[in-house]
Amino acid sequence: DIVVYTDGSEKHENNCVQIGYGWAAFRAGLEFAAAAASITPESHVFDAEAIGALKGLQAAAKAQPGARIWICVDSTSVIWGLKGDAPRSSQWAFLEFHDLVDLLRKQGTEVRVRWCPGHQGIPGNDRADELAKAGSAGPPDPDPRAQQTTYSGAGTVLRAILSNIEKDWWRKELCERSPAYREWKFQYTPRKEPEELRLPRPLLGHYLAMRTGHGDFKAYHDRFNHQDANTSCAWCWKRTSPEHPVHCRFSRAVWRNWPWLDNERTVGPPDRAQRRKFFQTSLGQPKS
Repeated sequence: DIVVYTDGSEKHENNCVQIGYGWAAFRAGLEFAAAAASITPESHVFDAEAIGALKGLQAAAKAQPGARIWICVDSTSVIWGLKGDAPRSSQWAFLEFHDLVDLLRKQGTEVRVRWCPGHQGIPGNDRADELAKAGSAGPPDPDPRAQQTTYSGAGTVLRAILSNIEKDWWRKELCERSPAYREWKFQYTPRKEPEELRLPRPLLGHYLAMRTGHGDFKAYHDRFNHQDANTSCAWCWKRTSPEHPVHCRFSRAVWRNWPWLDNERTVGPPDRAQRRKFFQTSLGQPKS
């Protein structure tokens, strides 16, 4: 029997992505063939492992016609593609693998694909892992298809472009917000449902007022010259502001009952800086 171990590797160096594969073929426990190469950086380890499995099978088929071949892969998603329907990403490699398996079986050569757990001290798998790491930084695979952007790689590129567009838009929009709003350094995550939308409506109204500064606060009333507005706290008679709830002496008296995060909880009564940090965290991660 011939046993082929294959693996993929991805590493980031100097803001560059390096992806490659490695495979090693064994007969009677002895390695007789091995190879490694890099593929397009606009791909994933999934693609590298699929291409490596194809290259390893091609080499094993030529080495000893008629011998049973075992292809050992540590990725279950790749195995599903090798044994079943070819996925969209690196589809050419999966389809060629299927065609070669069919051809070999017609010639009387049995090919089996098996899962091999990674990083478990299996010599063949460790060897493939070593080759894959070398392959990611090594010479490119001569097959031009291995240097084309893969389906999964294109998705990653598009998501990165979209993320940069969103960040640029938010950076420009943030410049037009009030200094009080910019001070809290809120993050913009449009593809994630804001936690505050789960708050009860009355509580959401108070939350938005504190976050924007547009509410029953002294600075807001002064700005619009509301002569009859009450700008003092009903409990301590201090001037009202968005962050006054954490500075009011009645609120500070029950600081132990505040919903602190474990890494921010204070041993003693929080000072002003700690209270402001708590307020900022609460605005950024509201919970009902």
